[in-house]
Amino acid sequence: MKTIGHHRYRNLLVQVIVVLLCLQLPGMVLADCREAKNRIQQLNTELKRLTTTQEHFETIRQGVIPEDLQRHDLFPFALDDSASRQAYMAALRQHLSDQVIQGPDCEALAEELFAKQRQLIQLRQSLAEVRYSWLELPSGQLVALESLFHHWADTREWVDRFHSLDTGAADWVAIRQILDQWQRLSGRLAQRLSDGAVTSSSADPLWYDILNLPVGSGVQTYSTDPELRLIIAELTVAIRDLKTVAAYHHNLAVHNDGLELMLEHPSQAVENLIRELNWLVPVLFMRFFEYMQFEHKAAIYQEHLVSLYSVWAVQFILLMLCIALLLKLASLSARAVSYLQRMMLSRLGHGPVMRILNSLVWVIKPNAAWLVIWLLAINISALAPSQWHIFRLLAPLGSVYALFRAVRVLSEWLLARMHSRVDQFVSQSGASRMHDRAGRFSVAAVVGWALLQLTGTAGGGILHGLLQVVLSLLMWSLVIVTLRQYSPVTEKFIAFQLLPGKVTNAETALRKLWWLPFWPALFVLAQCRDLIFSLHTRLSQFESYHSFSLKLLRLRLETSIANEEEEKDSELNPYLAKSYRYWLLEREEQEQPLITLEQTLTLITEPLNRWFEGQKQDSILLLHGEHGAGKTHLIRQLLRHHPQWPVKWIDTPAKTCTAESVRSLMEELLVKEESEEAEGKRLIVIDQAENTLLAQTGHFEGILELFRQLHQRRSDVFFLVIMHGPSWSYLNRVFRNEHPFTQTITMPRWTAGEMRKLILSRHHASRRKLQYDDLLLSAMAGTEASSFRAADTRVFNLLWELSGGNPEMALHLWLGAASYEGREVIIALPQRPAPGFLSTLPLDACFVLLALVTHKALNHEELALITTASPLTVEQTISACRDQGVLREDISGRWRITPLWYGSVLTLLGRKNMIYN
Repeated sequence: MKTIGHHRYRNLLVQVIVVLLCLQLPGMVLADCREAKNRIQQLNTELKRLTTTQEHFETIRQGVIPEDLQRHDLFPFALDDSASRQAYMAALRQHLSDQVIQGPDCEALAEELFAKQRQLIQLRQSLAEVRYSWLELPSGQLVALESLFHHWADTREWVDRFHSLDTGAADWVAIRQILDQWQRLSGRLAQRLSDGAVTSSSADPLWYDILNLPVGSGVQTYSTDPELRLIIAELTVAIRDLKTVAAYHHNLAVHNDGLELMLEHPSQAVENLIRELNWLVPVLFMRFFEYMQFEHKAAIYQEHLVSLYSVWAVQFILLMLCIALLLKLASLSARAVSYLQRMMLSRLGHGPVMRILNSLVWVIKPNAAWLVIWLLAINISALAPSQWHIFRLLAPLGSVYALFRAVRVLSEWLLARMHSRVDQFVSQSGASRMHDRAGRFSVAAVVGWALLQLTGTAGGGILHGLLQVVLSLLMWSLVIVTLRQYSPVTEKFIAFQLLPGKVTNAETALRKLWWLPFWPALFVLAQCRDLIFSLHTRLSQFESYHSFSLKLLRLRLETSIANEEEEKDSELNPYLAKSYRYWLLEREEQEQPLITLEQTLTLITEPLNRWFEGQKQDSILLLHGEHGAGKTHLIRQLLRHHPQWPVKWIDTPAKTCTAESVRSLMEELLVKEESEEAEGKRLIVIDQAENTLLAQTGHFEGILELFRQLHQRRSDVFFLVIMHGPSWSYLNRVFRNEHPFTQTITMPRWTAGEMRKLILSRHHASRRKLQYDDLLLSAMAGTEASSFRAADTRVFNLLWELSGGNPEMALHLWLGAASYEGREVIIALPQRPAPGFLSTLPLDACFVLLALVTHKALNHEELALITTASPLTVEQTISACRDQGVLREDISGRWRITPLWYGSVLTLLGRKNMIYN
């Protein structure tokens, strides 16, 4: 029984489930059909909208703009927004390939739904093709269409008001004719702009028709009714806007056809140029400010002016902040590159890889500022929304600044490179003039570029073409003038680079006037050749490149370089055979270039001139200064300037310290030769007068005898005495009232500029190429040339500071900082020897050094006599100082303080209060 009951309940449950399913199935079918009906309604709505859009496109292609047209009916973005345009074109391509028909669950409506979907897909494809063809139009035409459709949409309200007026109103028919004419011409312009690239043949008639539309008073003369007058004012604005777009359209057509086509008819070209000039400002206003004008109108209509002004203010503030940030980053960019260069130098050393990287850094470092501003300005501006017109001014402002800096840096670098390649060092004043000329050239380039950009923004046209020609000629002429200002360096550089085997003949030919127009092109070719060969030379340090170049070029390029180097080396062999030290220090004095100290020379010349002219004048003059200060050099200059003066010169022998030796020396000087006149005046120069001094009690007879001889004033003799500065300081304190000198001149410190002239004049005489150490250059921001000048200034200022204005000490410091690679002299940072050794010397050794400072040169016996130290102490001091390079032995066997250590010794003695002043 239980089994029968259980089966009964189970059957009952199955029946209930079946009944429920049967009741639910019609509901599900009804729900699927209801969803299909909704889907069909959506498809019908979309079909209607897309059909209307397609009709709008077809109507425009037929030369008529629908009265109810809104630009967003055609495209969901601004046509002049290039980023949105590219994204939309990509979406269109993707959409065309992803069209899928979805099947419905309702069988009754399946066929209708499939038909609607197929119809919609075909319409979408057709509309996508039309839109794609529009978006492939030139960007200028899309800009014109965007402006035209915006203005058209703004006219809809007053056009409707006009149609609602009584047709019997006064002058209604005349106004309607002008309105129809404006609408017809607007349609024709939209048709031309959307129908492929515009040409002058199609643009000219339409432009003339649009320009003949009445505007201003020509329209308002018809108005009598107040409502009609308002509509006429709106129509006047609409006609003016249409003419502006038409002018832009005509400029595009001329730009597409080229300037040659317009110049075939000169009279027509002149007329069009005048019209183009008249409409230039309105067209530029349309391009730059039209969208802000549209935003302002929309804000007034929607009563959102405060919100709009707030957005504009925020954009302006962000623009200023971005400009300040970019300028700050630009100022830090060169430092960052220098820091990176120093890091690479510390890790890579001075090998071939570092030389290549340094070449790259010389390109990046001076251009870092404008590159940072240009790249960031372009990218930040691109990230901003397209409607942020004020903030997006960051891109053009950054481009203008970048162009100015780029042209100035490049032109200055090319001029400096030209000078360096012909071994012409650029002075500080010359570098300043070069910088100013590069600045003026960059200003001219930026102004010309801005004019071209403005006329290009206005569509191009005849004015744009004429400006291209005129500005090209002006910039070419400016380059010629600039290169002419650096003649003959320009001729030498071009000749050396392009005709290295015939430099002299090429220089002569380039000086002829008919070659001047070709100078810019030749200059560019010469720079390109120099850059290529410089790059080849640097890469040749790598074995792989060297082998590769030999395989590809069959030794031709390498042979050419080798031949040029051999010819150059053969010319330089007589100079390179002698050491660099010879040219700076060991060359004969009369062969060294003269560096004139005009002020000191004048102080010496004036009393001599007065004496030779017979004026009352004391006939004794003392010139004193430190060893190596240029005393003898200065007096030799004086005698070269006055060869008419009879002169007798004597170098006082070493330690002429007895009265007899001094007396015999003076008697020899005072004896006149047979060639000299009996009553004639003469100049006697006593050099190295400090050799008559032995600063020890009981040993002053030599210097006292000299004083006695000079006290005997002679009317026919002028004594010019040259003495070591510390010796004179000692004598002036000991014999203040006994010396005969009433006129004393102190040899002044040389300035950094005078020391620079001295060192570089001797360096150029050696025919070697000057370079500064990479570590020294890496601390200087700017071009390779400006870094070189900055390093040059730093080195010579440091030389002046370390040497105390002593030129001989500066020459030794320069040599101490020099290293050599072939014919290149590489200068590192000059520095004195480490003073640690001097600080360990005992007091007796300091007295030995003091005696050498006072007397300039002494031997062992003289040092023992003056210092009262034991001979052993003197010998130990000299031995220790000689081993460290503090002392050197001269040709007379006496010891001197070396110039490199002289400043450190003076510092030590001054710190111990053993010398003064």
